[in-house]
Amino acid sequence: MIKVVLPLILLFLIVIFWKKIDEYISVKLGVKTYKIISGLIFLSLIVLVWLLYD
Repeated sequence: MIKVVLPLILLFLIVIFWKKIDEYISVKLGVKTYKIISGLIFLSLIVLVWLLYD
């Protein structure tokens, strides 16, 4: 039960406070969050392809 409820609560809090999280990352790192997220997705795809075809 906790395996389902805890991630849902975390996701819900991220959705609610996304604007504050976005501003905090933008101020601290000086980078827009879409660049960080797209970089992580790109990196994960590269690792996935590397693991599949190695």
